[in-house]
Order: sequence, then C-alpha cells, then structure tokens
Amino acid sequence: SVIINSDGIVVDNIIPVIDGIADGKSYCIAPTVTIFDDNLDIVTLNGIAVDLQQGKLTVYPAKGEQTIVATDKSGNSKTVRITVYDNHLWDEGEVIEEATTTTEGKIKYTCKHCGDSKIEPIAKKAPSAPDTGDGTSIWLWFLIAFASGGILITLTIRERKRKA
Repeated sequence: SVIINSDGIVVDNIIPVIDGIADGKSYCIAPTVTIFDDNLDIVTLNGIAVDLQQGKLTVYPAKGEQTIVATDKSGNSKTVRITVYDNHLWDEGEVIEEATTTTEGKIKYTCKHCGDSKIEPIAKKAPSAPDTGDGTSIWLWFLIAFASGGILITLTIRERKRKA
C-alpha cells in the first residue's frame, strides 16, 4: 500500500504488530497488549475503536471470544482473537508425589481455561497406631471377656444352688 503525505510517497506493506498475546489463546488474567506500527491508524476491540495508552491496551474479561484489530493508514491490518476469563478454573488435580508420614506430597492442578498449572503440597500422613502384632479387633476381646463373665456367673449360681 502507498501513503502520500508531506514526506512524499511511502510504500507500506508492513502489517501492524500485536504483541503480548497469541491468537486463539485463552487467558485468566487480563492481558496487556502492545500494538505498534509506524503508520498506525486505528485499533478496535470487538468492533469499537479504542485509544491506546502508550501503545498498550488491557483486555478485560468478557463473555466469549474478543477480537482486536490493528489497522495502519495503508490498510494493512492484523487481527487477533482471544478469550479472557476472570479466574482460573482448576481441575481435580493429579497427585505427582504421594505424602508419607515423613514428607509432604505434591498435587498438580491445571486450569481448564488457559492451561496454566500450579503445584500445591499435600500434608504429611498421620502416623498410624503402633502395631502390636495382634491382628484381631479389640471388640472381639471385649466380647470374649463379656461371654466369659457370663459363663462364670452362671457356673457360680449353679454351684451355690447345688450346695444349698
């Protein structure tokens, strides 16, 4: 494209640059975009002209995809489409290191929107009760003691009745 101005004739076939984001990507934090072109004419966000602040534009969360178009005075343009969410949406997490009684574990969460990840600790496991070597339940011992007491009482009553 050709621009005719007081500097003469300028041949401009350079497309404007939109930096700081990638086309088709999702973000969970409002990205600040840098837009530059020596002959920049207009920048639109979702079809509405916007004023850049020192060549920058912050794209805030909105429902659905947003479109940024930068056009220079020669008609060259660059279009980028992104989606901006207002928060991460973490998955259920994947344990990458099991917790033990002596060390913390690690769990990795991945954002369902933008793909970012974070790793958080898993608390150490509580130590278990010491093993006595007896695999039977304590309740079984109570039942045996109760039954033995009942048998002892019955035998004692019979012995007293027999002596009387």
